[in-house]
Amino acid sequence: AKFTNYLRVLRTSGNCLTDSVCHRKAFRNPDFLQKLVDHFHVQEHGSAFPPDIFQPEGLSPEDTIDQLLRALDREQERRARMREQQSVAGTARIDFSKGTGHIPASGSASNLAVAQAALLAQQAVARVVGSKR
Repeated sequence: AKFTNYLRVLRTSGNCLTDSVCHRKAFRNPDFLQKLVDHFHVQEHGSAFPPDIFQPEGLSPEDTIDQLLRALDREQERRARMREQQSVAGTARIDFSKGTGHIPASGSASNLAVAQAALLAQQAVARVVGSKR
């Protein structure tokens, strides 16, 4: 009743509750927000979604920010170890360069295999591109 009376007086005088609270010296107190939350039983962590769709307090423990950050750290460490192992083994990176589109004149077996693979790739691309037109 006391608070509703205070609100009525504020509204009739043309003042705003938010402005009234912000201009008080007590508002600069770091514990003020916590006191307001405790006094008015404000639920700090909420959602605009209906409870059947999402409830923040219904999250499983592994979905909390601390657990997610730990999982991210573990994954980053695992990837760093994998990169280190690959660099030691010499398989860390394959550098690709853009081809020139022509087949070398040499008749070695590897060049022949490359030429056959290039021809098959060109035929496959032609089939795909031709079917889309």
